[in-house]
Formats: sequence, structure tokens, C-alpha cells
Amino acid sequence: MNSKYILLICCIFSSYCKAQVKFEKEVELGNQLMSCNEPAITINPSNTRQQIVATNTKHVFRSKNNGRKYKHARAESQYGVYGDPVLMYDEKGNCYYVHLSEDKTRKWPESFDRIVVQKSTNNGRTWNQGVGIGKNGKMQDKAWISFDNGFESPYKGKIYITWTQFDKYESKDSKDSSRILFAYSADRAESFSTPVIISDFGGDCRDSDSTLEGATTSTGPKGEVYALWAGHQQLYFDVSYDGGKTWGKDKSILKTPKGWDLDTPDFMRTNGLPFLVSNREGKLMACTAYEIDGYNRVVVIESNDGGKNWSLPEVLQKDDSSHYIMPHAFVDKTSGTFAVIYYKIKNKQINVLLSYKKKDEKSFHTIRLNDHACIVPGNGVFFGDYINVCIVNDIIAATWTETKGISTVVKSRRVRLK
Repeated sequence: MNSKYILLICCIFSSYCKAQVKFEKEVELGNQLMSCNEPAITINPSNTRQQIVATNTKHVFRSKNNGRKYKHARAESQYGVYGDPVLMYDEKGNCYYVHLSEDKTRKWPESFDRIVVQKSTNNGRTWNQGVGIGKNGKMQDKAWISFDNGFESPYKGKIYITWTQFDKYESKDSKDSSRILFAYSADRAESFSTPVIISDFGGDCRDSDSTLEGATTSTGPKGEVYALWAGHQQLYFDVSYDGGKTWGKDKSILKTPKGWDLDTPDFMRTNGLPFLVSNREGKLMACTAYEIDGYNRVVVIESNDGGKNWSLPEVLQKDDSSHYIMPHAFVDKTSGTFAVIYYKIKNKQINVLLSYKKKDEKSFHTIRLNDHACIVPGNGVFFGDYINVCIVNDIIAATWTETKGISTVVKSRRVRLK
């Protein structure tokens, strides 16, 4: 073991001790036959004992005992259920499950003809049939959802959703474009507005660096709606001040050399798609990943003035020859704790790291979440495009994918900050 690796372990261990965190038991969800991957997780703020995990392609796991045990169910919808699961609770304990559709009359990927939002009022025991958004003959992909719970917001209770629309998926024709779409719900996902295009110009349809993807939203204390996405080797930011009815001009806030479609050895595909979050006071924080000096790095940027100005990028791990990929960010609206989860790849092994800082702290603490490293999946196994973290009252729930034999499983774990 070389000295740099020993130093990294010491740094992580010392950060863990200083942070004084309590680890709950790591839990495995699904099995090798299910080939679960690309997980999402959410904690019920009305009852933090309850949490839900959803994975590719039709799996939902619910827990009522702090994530120690889960019950599994197959997801169903009148519009079909496919990948890219996203989960979110609102302040009333309703849970929203967002995913791609699966139109049985069409072939893949044209079967992804709309974004589907399903709702549960009983912690995932049952779900409604869902609302389909954006059907117009084109492919709809990679949605994300957010909720306005600002005390002073005139739009409190609104739900916002963004996603990518492809004219024709993987087309190399310059006439085919990708764009970012947006819709909102004012009735707790019983219906959604007619989608609008919020990207000022399009990307290509190759599902790569010049494609517009990874659109997420967050809200400000006065009802501002912020949106962020990647494409053309940069991050684009936009804002709405009227609850999503109208939008401003796209602003490039960060250059991402070689783009979001990361080249990581022994993976079918990996990414550095961005995630945008905001705390109760309106501070904006975003994470992404891109190549720096030959290695993929996770980067964080922040804004204290509603996105007008942004900090210089902070690289979370930069002192060793590892790849860091597929970050996801979350902020605890109650405590202000900000966290980023991501994979670390070194010597064909994968570890899961969480970097976090409490409100008003300047430096990140970093801890390892997985009990044991797993091996890289190789180019023939799909590892998913996302991992996920959620924080409520400084209770952190995290979920990620691991290899198991020639297949994949999903793990989850809770970490309590003291």
C-alpha cells in the first residue's frame, strides 16, 4: 500500500471521528435475479422512521423501521413503468414516484413517450395510477422533481418537474435536437401544467456531452424556481420568479472540460450530471463531475445571491489517482446540512463516499458508506446512471448500486449526525 493511499485512509478516518456520526446497519435490497440498479431514496419528514427506495426497473421497497427492513413490491402504472426512478415526500407525508413510461405498443426507446408521476398517501403501500406528462410523439427522459415548501413563498405547495426531450434518441442527424422541458403541479400531482421548453437552445441527440441532460430544480424563500442542466461542456442555469410560468435567459455558470459523459475504465457508462439544491435561506449549491488532469473529479459550486454569482469550483477529492463519479446532492431544509454522495474507483474497486458539511461550516467531512468495496461492473453490466441521498433532521439515508457476481444489487444505509 503506497503512502498516498495510507494518507487518504487516515484523512477519511479522522474526518469520520471528528464528525461524530452513527452508522446504522448496511442493508441489501433485491437480489441478483432482479438486477436492481439506479436507486432513489426518500425519508418521510412527517415520520422519519418511514423511507422508500425505488430502483430499475419496476422495484419499490418501503420501510417503517428506519430502513432496517424493507417490503418489496412491483411497481405498476396505466402508462407502464421503466427506469430513472425519482422519489420525493412532501411536508404532508405524500410520496411521489417519478419514472419513465413503457408504452407496450412502441419499441424501446420510443416507448418512453411521457414522464409518469405516481402518488402514495400511505408510505408506498399503494400508489395511484399516475399522471402522464409530455406525450407528443417524442422520447421523454431523465426527469427530476422538487417541491416548494418556503414559508414566505406565494407558490408554497407547488411541485416542479424537469426532464430532457429527444427528437430521436441517439440520432446523429444535426436536425434532431434535445431540449429541457418543465411542468408544474398546483394540486399535489393530481394534474400538471402543459410542458414548456426552458432551454434557450438545443443540444444534439447522441446522449453524450453535447446533449442537454440532467435538469434539476430547487426553490428560493420567495418562490423563486431555479433550474440547472448540463450540455455542450458546461452547466446552464435559469430562474423563474412567477412559479414557473415564465423563465429568463440561460446562463452558463461553469465550464466542464470534456463534458458530463465520463470515460471511466471498466464501466459501460458513467456520468457527472449536475444536481442543484437550496437551503431555507436561499443559498444555492450544486455538484457535478468532470475530468481534471486525466481523472474524473466531483466538484461543488455555491451561490449566495440567487445564482447571479457563483463560487470557484471546489474539488472534493483531488490528491490521489482515483476516479470520482456520479455525484448526487441534497440539503436538509431543517438543519441546513449539505451532502454529496458519489462513487470512488481505484484499482478496479468501488467505494461509496459521502462528503457533507453542516450549516455555516466551511469544510467538508468525508466518510465511507459501504462496508466492503465491490469490483467494477465491466463494460457488459449496466450500473445505472444515479445514486441517491436524502437528509431530514440530520438523519442521512443513502442508497447505491454494487456488483454481485455477474449482476447488481442495491444497498442502503442510514447515518445519524450527532
